[in-house]
Amino acid sequence: MEVLTVIGFAVGATSSVSTATLITAAVQVGAAVGSMAYQKKQQKKAKAAAERMRREQQRQASLTEQKLKKLSKSASGPVGFDSGTFATASGPRDITSMVRRSTASRRIAYGRARLGGIWFYPETTGASNETLHLILGLCEGPVEAIETVYFDDEAVTLDADGNGTGKWAGSVLIKKHLGTPDDPAEPLLTAVSTRWTAAHRLTGIAYLYVRLTVNLELFSAVPEISAVVKGKNNIWDPRTNLRGYSTNPALCLNDYLTTSLVGPGIAQADIDTAALIDAANVCDGSVPTLLGSEPRYSCQGAIDLSSTVEDNASLFIQSMNGDLIQSGGIYAIQAGQFVTPTFTIGLDMLAGPIEFSSLQARRDRANIVKGTFLSETNNWQKFDFPAVTDAAAVAMDGQEVVSDLTLEMVGSGSQAQRLASMELKQARHGRTVQLICNLMAMPARVGSNVILDIPRYFDGAVYRVVESKFSVGNDGAPAISLTLLENSPEIYQWDLANERLINVPADLNAKTPQTSQPVYSPDAGSGPSLPADITITSLTAGAVIRWAISPAPLVTPLQTETDGTAYTGPVTVEAGDFLHARAFRAGYLASPLTIEGY
Repeated sequence: MEVLTVIGFAVGATSSVSTATLITAAVQVGAAVGSMAYQKKQQKKAKAAAERMRREQQRQASLTEQKLKKLSKSASGPVGFDSGTFATASGPRDITSMVRRSTASRRIAYGRARLGGIWFYPETTGASNETLHLILGLCEGPVEAIETVYFDDEAVTLDADGNGTGKWAGSVLIKKHLGTPDDPAEPLLTAVSTRWTAAHRLTGIAYLYVRLTVNLELFSAVPEISAVVKGKNNIWDPRTNLRGYSTNPALCLNDYLTTSLVGPGIAQADIDTAALIDAANVCDGSVPTLLGSEPRYSCQGAIDLSSTVEDNASLFIQSMNGDLIQSGGIYAIQAGQFVTPTFTIGLDMLAGPIEFSSLQARRDRANIVKGTFLSETNNWQKFDFPAVTDAAAVAMDGQEVVSDLTLEMVGSGSQAQRLASMELKQARHGRTVQLICNLMAMPARVGSNVILDIPRYFDGAVYRVVESKFSVGNDGAPAISLTLLENSPEIYQWDLANERLINVPADLNAKTPQTSQPVYSPDAGSGPSLPADITITSLTAGAVIRWAISPAPLVTPLQTETDGTAYTGPVTVEAGDFLHARAFRAGYLASPLTIEGY
């Protein structure tokens, strides 16, 4: 008896299936695998508790590390790099921070990500240890490119040969290795080192060779070194049968699952190619945004190979609101879309009782979804996207029920809002049904949509199969037990008028102040009766506000103080209008743009 189940059914969901179940096709007879819809809330709570414990452990480790750094900095000696301690500047420990330990886990970059260097090898040379040589691992290769290198949070300027320019001249040299199979050991290091030889090629690993010469005006300790990596570039696309760089979540997930050296090593023949092509096409579909257009789903970031296969796979699944379905040893990758059902389960297929819930418990039916995504413009840190709210649901529930969504492999604020909208709508369409059917229901495959045509209960309703297993009917004959979750095309629909621009706070260290962003009252999110008179304000005294209305978002609106119309009083908007506003003041940077659709 085989159990078929969905891995990561909804946005933000994680599978209840173990890693062993993910990798092997066989499941014990009668084994019960819980539906993702049932276990999602409990898993979120468990993960939240684990995350709190991890943060506390991280905080304690950071305190210990800071104490050790203080001790190393207090040691006396000649001006130069301490070959025994190599103290580094303090900072947060995440993928953008350097890692100095021999047991650091490996990682794979997909799309673009800023990665902290992993200390592979340090050595000093010179009479006073005035030159430090570092080999810093970044990720598995080959990668498309290693772009900007940062010391702490400042970009290092380099010439074509990797020599520092400007203030870095004479003190910094950086060589970038992309992890290609034929990449030799760094010759500049082998020429001066007695231990690093031509045999140390680091085949298949993208890394940096960094040479620092003591300059107390630039750094008193080894800086936090990180680099923006344009990730893996040998990803297979079955549509072209070519390999290259990609941010398509379906293709990246397939690449991870079939990676043999550091991944699960699933045979490509065990991946459903037709489903993969369909998912890749869905991901590549173009959708409009306030600033133009972008692929429907993309991914960027890095996966940690110390995490379980299931956890890593769920990051890709989450970024495309998709599924990974295993059946009979074959894996099908799906991207979030509504597929019109072609199979109907009727009364003649029932072989046992019907069990269903009208709705999820109120505490599990979110009416607001907020969360974070990976923001390049916010220094590659997690950044809040605007909360997505169902105002009608808040009114009906009589309270706000907030769900948090952490999108670790999403780099677009627009995509984050679309995924949050799907998460919210799925929470509101929470009806589940359990059926015992005869073998006529065999075509109801996990991951497919079906029509329920059962008089008195379901009249043409669409449900998605999330679990299927062989069972026994009331008459003792073989049967199929199905778990279904309500589905609707509405879940996947997105109104551009609901998108909000995400404005990263101005640099607090900037010498030129920035004009405060215009605020609308009432804003579109409050659902004012239309037409409505909109008041526009800016907290910056003396600011001049320019505004414009259009039937669709403008790509580059209000760039100067002469663009648009000067604000002198309330602006009337009608249904379908997009209101743009930007504030200006002499001697200040222009404010971020405000766009809202009414």
